[in-house]
Amino acid sequence: MDIEPSVLKKLVAARYFYQLSTEQAALEQGPPVFAAVSLLQDALETFFIACCDHLNADVPRKIEFIQYIDKINDCIGPDRTLPNKRRLIEINSVRVSAKHHGALPDARELAGYVDDTRRFLESACKVVFDCDFWHLSLVDSLKDSPSKSELIKAQNAIKNRDFHEVLTLCRRALFLEFEEAYDVRLFEKEQINALTSALCKAPQFARSNSYISQYVTDPFDYIVLDRDRIDSDLAKLRIDHAMWWNVRRLTPDVYRFQRDSEWLTKFDIGLFEPKGIEMRAAYVLESMIEIVRRVQISRGSYRSSGTAEYHEVTAAPNSKVLRRALLESEVVYKVGSSPTKLRVQYRSPGLDGKGSFWHVVDFWASDNHDSILIGYLSESDTQP
Repeated sequence: MDIEPSVLKKLVAARYFYQLSTEQAALEQGPPVFAAVSLLQDALETFFIACCDHLNADVPRKIEFIQYIDKINDCIGPDRTLPNKRRLIEINSVRVSAKHHGALPDARELAGYVDDTRRFLESACKVVFDCDFWHLSLVDSLKDSPSKSELIKAQNAIKNRDFHEVLTLCRRALFLEFEEAYDVRLFEKEQINALTSALCKAPQFARSNSYISQYVTDPFDYIVLDRDRIDSDLAKLRIDHAMWWNVRRLTPDVYRFQRDSEWLTKFDIGLFEPKGIEMRAAYVLESMIEIVRRVQISRGSYRSSGTAEYHEVTAAPNSKVLRRALLESEVVYKVGSSPTKLRVQYRSPGLDGKGSFWHVVDFWASDNHDSILIGYLSESDTQP
């Protein structure tokens, strides 16, 4: 069953509350015990709200904790019911006593509360949503794209508690969606065509060999941001400025020379400081998912009146990009031994009326990464 993005957000929040509660419970002290019980109840109630939204349950404005359980059970039918109702009521009672009466929860019972809440969330998620509670992520709501692929890897990394990798993969997604357009490496050569220059968003002062010779001291310096342009783009995309800049500050610089090149990562000791890294990784991942979602929404709502739009096709191994839309035309680029994604602008009939050709405009395919590849790829040389 499909899950609406708004419901997914609540489920992810419920999981986050639960994870925070486990951290507090592990401290086994007075104030953290209070916090752990409150966070468990927050996780449960947020989960209940997600269930009610998903099931279109008729929920009054004011509702008691136990009523959520009854409403959900009414919707899913007699053959399926939420488990451990009595235990959940007990946890809520402990939370009420702690929050409203200042009664310190019994730390000896806390581990059981945490474990039973986990069991409930796992089981109930299967019953109501037919999916694994720990595999839920807003990344599933994104359209397929290279940045989504990096975020899926990051989601798997956070499950494996590889928080260094989470931060790195999220920065790759940011690079693909934003920083890639600010790469000035193309300008190392004195001769650069106008189209290459037009596609670059870097400040004008950085688009020269002299700037690169003087200021680029490692691969990561090739990315030169125009902060005013970034902020303007974020406003158009309705992306929170603080969130975007926080993601960039909390993640290591990354770079790649070409689309199929190995990723390079700057090892910044401060960013990988163990203290608080799990919290930072969780924040960065969820923030980056939201950023990509906003970008995709903007792209989906864009309507063109004839200006250039670019799409990707997969060129078959050893296929050829031709100078003209003609099979006998000279070859301007030969694809390697594996399928290759090429950016194309439109499809056209051949000059002699035979066949169809994709008009290729792709600077990443250039062998020297110093010019844009422009030509025609026969449609017969593409793969699904």
